Amino acid sequence: DGAGLYSGVTWVDQQTIAYVNAGQDFRAGSHGISEVSAAGGSPRLLWKGDAAALAFGVSALPNGRGVLINECGVTCVGTDVFAFDMRTHTTRLLERDVRSPAAYLPPGYLAYLRSDATLYAVPFDLDHLTTSGTAIPIADSLALPVSSGDTPFHVSNAGTLIMTRSAGLSTPPYEMDWVDQAGRITPVDTGWTFHPTALLSNEGWSLSPDEKRLVIGLSTSAGDGIWVKELPAGALQRITYDSTPDFRPRWTPDGQFVTFITTDSAIGFAAHRADGTGKDSSLVPGGFDEGVVTADGKWYLLRRGAFGAAAGGRDIVSFRPGVDTAPQPLIANTFDDEAVMPSPDGHWVAYQSDETGKKQVFVRPFPNVNASKEQVSPDVGRAPLW
Repeated sequence: DGAGLYSGVTWVDQQTIAYVNAGQDFRAGSHGISEVSAAGGSPRLLWKGDAAALAFGVSALPNGRGVLINECGVTCVGTDVFAFDMRTHTTRLLERDVRSPAAYLPPGYLAYLRSDATLYAVPFDLDHLTTSGTAIPIADSLALPVSSGDTPFHVSNAGTLIMTRSAGLSTPPYEMDWVDQAGRITPVDTGWTFHPTALLSNEGWSLSPDEKRLVIGLSTSAGDGIWVKELPAGALQRITYDSTPDFRPRWTPDGQFVTFITTDSAIGFAAHRADGTGKDSSLVPGGFDEGVVTADGKWYLLRRGAFGAAAGGRDIVSFRPGVDTAPQPLIANTFDDEAVMPSPDGHWVAYQSDETGKKQVFVRPFPNVNASKEQVSPDVGRAPLW
C-alpha cells in the first residue's frame, strides 16, 4: 500500500493476501496485519499490534480460518506466537520465545523453531485455534535465523516440510590472527578454527587486559555460547550454558569477569566469572544488543532499540550501578548509534552512526557527550576500538 514496511506475507486464500504492515514508526504502535485483494485495491487492517512490540512474520491457516502472527519486543530475538481468528477478529497466545515464524503442519499441528535449533510440533485445534499436549521435536540442527522475521523452514499445503540445516556451521570455519601495525599477519593458533555465533551473524570477541586470554562468542552443536581461550595455543573453555543464545562478550577491567548479552530479557546485560565457575549475574535486565563496562567500572554503556529510522533507531544508553535505577539515554536520536567503546582513560567514547547517510565513526567526550562531537572516519567507518 506504499505506507509501510513489510516483514511477512501469506496467501489467506486464492483471492486474498495478508501481510505485516509496519507503518511508519514501530514505536508508535502503527504496525499490524493487513489484508488486500490479490487483484489490488485498498488494504484493510486486520489486527493492530501493541506499541511496545513488533509484528514479524505472518502465516495463513487453512480454509481462511485465520493467520498465525509472530510478535516480539524491541530486540526481536525471540517472538511470541498468536493466532488471529478471522471469524471473531480476536487473537490468542499460543507459544512464547519462538525463534522464527510458526506454521500450520497438516493434519493438525503447530510447527515452530526454538533457540536450540530444534523444530517442534505441538497438537493444534484448527477449529478452536488452541494448542494442547506436549510439543515433540521433529527435526534438529536447523539454521537459526538472523532476525525473527526470517525462517529456515516452510510447510506446503500437502504437508511437505522443507528446511535449511545448520547454516551457521556449514559455512567455512574462521581462523583468528594477530595483525601488527605494519600489517603483518600471524595465526593465533594454527590448530584452531571456529564458527562465530549464529545469532545476528555476530563475530564478537575481546582480548583480556593482560593479553593472555581471548573471550569469544562461538556457535557449536550446543548453540551460541561464550568461550575463553588461553593464548596462544591453550585450552578453549565454555563459560556460559544458557538455553538461550549469548553473544558479544567483553572483559571487565580487572580481567576477572566476562560481560555479554543474553537473549533472556530478564537477565539482559550479564556477567560470568572468566574461569567458568558460578552462575550468570544480571547487571542490567532488559533487551540490549551491546554492553561494555568503563575502565573505572562505574558505568555500563549499552545499546538498545530497533534497526533503522523507521523503527526509531538504535540508541546508546548508560547505567551506573548503585546510582541509577534504570538505563539513561546517552546518545539517543532517530539514527542508528551503535558499536559503543569507551577510551582506556574513560574520558572519551567512540561509536558508529549512520547520521551522514553512511556508517561513520564519531568520538565524544565522556560522560558529557553533548559537549562536542568529532567524526574520525573520512568516508565509511565501523566498529571502533581504542
